[in-house]
Amino acid sequence: MYPATTYLTCFFAVFCYRLIPKSDISCPFGCTCIGTDKDRSLFCNANIVIFSESYRNFRTLHLIDIKNVENNVSQQSLFLKLENLIIDKANNVLQSKPERIRVMPTFVTVTNSKLSDADNYFYIDSHNMKKIHYENVTEMEYWFPRSSSSVISITILKSPIKTISPHLFKCKNLEYLVLRHTEISGSLSPNWFGIELKNLTHLDLSYNKLRTIDESVFKNLPSLKTLKLNNNLLVGISWDTMKPIWNNLNEFWLKENEHLICDNFCWIFGHFPHPSIFDSTDCWLSTIPLKQTHFFNLSLSTIDLNLNKI
Repeated sequence: MYPATTYLTCFFAVFCYRLIPKSDISCPFGCTCIGTDKDRSLFCNANIVIFSESYRNFRTLHLIDIKNVENNVSQQSLFLKLENLIIDKANNVLQSKPERIRVMPTFVTVTNSKLSDADNYFYIDSHNMKKIHYENVTEMEYWFPRSSSSVISITILKSPIKTISPHLFKCKNLEYLVLRHTEISGSLSPNWFGIELKNLTHLDLSYNKLRTIDESVFKNLPSLKTLKLNNNLLVGISWDTMKPIWNNLNEFWLKENEHLICDNFCWIFGHFPHPSIFDSTDCWLSTIPLKQTHFFNLSLSTIDLNLNKI
């Protein structure tokens, strides 16, 4: 059994939760506390926040540019259960006391932050975590729910990540993975996942610097429906690589891989059925120097030939 739920607050929210009317007091930091007595959300802009006891749960906790957290319940472990945890600009964070504060969110959004600093706020319990959204974050080894069975969606955008550590996405029920606009280079490897992801249907790896794809990577992604590899540095994709998922794909995006050599992927245009959304793709024919060939494929589900004489 967990102890009584606690909440993270600034001084303004202390008044808010004690039911002082909002019109009678305003926060100098621009914090807002909205909702009813039983269902409230706090949006906090203060530089210093305080943990204090409460018997209410949060729906949303939004922290912006917080530099310091404090625990005013001495020698007690604190537990915070909430639906949405949103953190922006977590940098150069200090923790005043050594107590670890346990947080169990369902949806997590972290932007413009060092994850090691966000890690100074709380201990994240991932048992209830379903969706993660990171944008412009660093230090991915922190605050990542490896091997979590509850996580179904991970999105990482515009972050200066160069490598993926082994088994980083080892979440057996993962359905949706977006890793876009990063510095990741090298090869798409099965080591990213470590296990078979039977439920993964959407994989977006566009706008990175991937050069190759390991031939066995898609064997452990049997349910993949959408694959976005556009705007990378790919030089080729073999039929053996794509064969395990080819007949399942609904969307396949490959455009703007400027180093793609036709000999290495032209099998695509001879293997049917094609994905229903198959982008326009340019490649260089290695056998015909200085000539660029433009391919376009569109599959139709219905063709009306009623007016033709056959």
